[in-house]
Amino acid sequence: CWQHTDEAHRLEGPAGVLEVLQQLAGFEAPAAAWEGSILPARVRGYRREWLDQVTLSGEFAWGRLWGSGASAIRITPIGFYPREELAAWAALADDAVPALDGYARQVYEALARRGAAFPQELTAATRLIPTQVEVGLAELIGRGLVTADSFAALRGLIVPPSRHTRQAPVVGRWSLLRHDRDRG
Repeated sequence: CWQHTDEAHRLEGPAGVLEVLQQLAGFEAPAAAWEGSILPARVRGYRREWLDQVTLSGEFAWGRLWGSGASAIRITPIGFYPREELAAWAALADDAVPALDGYARQVYEALARRGAAFPQELTAATRLIPTQVEVGLAELIGRGLVTADSFAALRGLIVPPSRHTRQAPVVGRWSLLRHDRDRG
């Protein structure tokens, strides 16, 4: 009942998504599990746009703060953090991240130089093709270095490009998750 997984205690609408994220703040789970099981089990009639609304409004940020590593995006652990508490959460996290190379380094450097950017701006700034930018972003997500304005940006990376049936719409800007670090 307290977790809202009992049918009689499920929450509703965007306010329900917000309440679940507040309750689970700091809990990291595989990226695909958030919309595959966690939110639908707690919010009656869950709809993707409700999570996008909560992240686009700036109320919550998503990202990986605990651990670092390369894995498929769908199984990469990510959590949600109240935006006004993000710095405090980040201060609790281990900041030992190995040096970056390849596409991840190019994307990271572009974000560090210019700040938040849409995918097409990252493509221009790095002179990489869109799939290379996606590979770089995927590694940076796994290492806990980037986030985006909306969950839709992450959702677009969960489905591999080979399985896209149409061009995914650009939703939100990518930015560094933690700005207080010097990466090499």
